Amino acid sequence: MVTSHGDHEDAHIFGVVGANGSIVSGKGFTVDKNRGGIYIIRFDKPFAEIPGVTCTIYGHSWMSFMMSISVVDITPDYFVCQTSTPDRPEDSGFSFIAVGEM
Repeated sequence: MVTSHGDHEDAHIFGVVGANGSIVSGKGFTVDKNRGGIYIIRFDKPFAEIPGVTCTIYGHSWMSFMMSISVVDITPDYFVCQTSTPDRPEDSGFSFIAVGEM
């Protein structure tokens, strides 16, 4: 979603990503899934500067109870996140939102 405020356009890109790296919902991005629970989310249109990114684990509670997600890198073109259990990286579904100016 894009809204204009004078010379600036505020944009929100959001989605749900499956543990296998598939896009469950959302648009305006692609997913590159790497080993060890690492996912690279590439924006179709880059932000003007580094956006704010928030991620949350997605899945059945019995499967995701001990899971966490961290955002390990953010650029105007993409962000990298990693999902894990308390003792090792592990694939997991997640949702995200990226907010900034385009």
